[in-house]
Amino acid sequence: MRVPWLLWLVCLQTARSIRPLGQMRFIITQGKTFPSAEASLVITLPNDCKCKMRCLVSVDCVAWSSLPSSNDTVECRLTELGPQEGTLIDQNDAVYGFKPSRLKSRITVFEGEDGLIYFIPLEDLRYEGAKKYCASIPGFRLAIFKTKQQFQIGVDVGQNGGRGAFVDLRRTKTGEVVWGDGTILPTSHYPFVAQISKVHFTKFQIWTESLDIIVNESLQRKLLCQGNDGYNWW
Repeated sequence: MRVPWLLWLVCLQTARSIRPLGQMRFIITQGKTFPSAEASLVITLPNDCKCKMRCLVSVDCVAWSSLPSSNDTVECRLTELGPQEGTLIDQNDAVYGFKPSRLKSRITVFEGEDGLIYFIPLEDLRYEGAKKYCASIPGFRLAIFKTKQQFQIGVDVGQNGGRGAFVDLRRTKTGEVVWGDGTILPTSHYPFVAQISKVHFTKFQIWTESLDIIVNESLQRKLLCQGNDGYNWW
């Protein structure tokens, strides 16, 4: 079985640091591809890494996919469509990668000090739709903050065009405040969430000095997606 993380070892992908997201970064996953009809180029190459590098050096290439072919080669597909506008299909023996820097976003796609990738899609959605949207992009989810550093990232986003964006934090029917992965928000983090004592509000958003409650939960709003380009995403 071909394992995506080997591509980073073989291709010497740049290590994480605190910086704007570079064009050399890819998020890579196994078991996904796109239709050949959406490809701008289909070519036979020796391996997955050569396919990735072909996309890297092409200005117009946003995503690539490789599928096993004959004589230990791969069919390499390049496309100008990213995961937001292209069609992703399941195929067990495929490898798919895309440039997260080319995601369509209201703010510049960036890497936080936590090493994760953040962007705000152009769409306005309700909470459940926001969760599905972020999760539809390989490696991404609606943002979850576990550390003081990450809460500060939220504040910085709020002060630079992200105010009012959903994060994946909600209050349950039993009154617990829970992140989307099931982790209960510890009381030590309550100071990072304004008006958290108002128990009849169940959803939360990015604001300019902290997270905050959402008063009108029926409205569509912005969303902050959080991505991980590591092999074990979450």
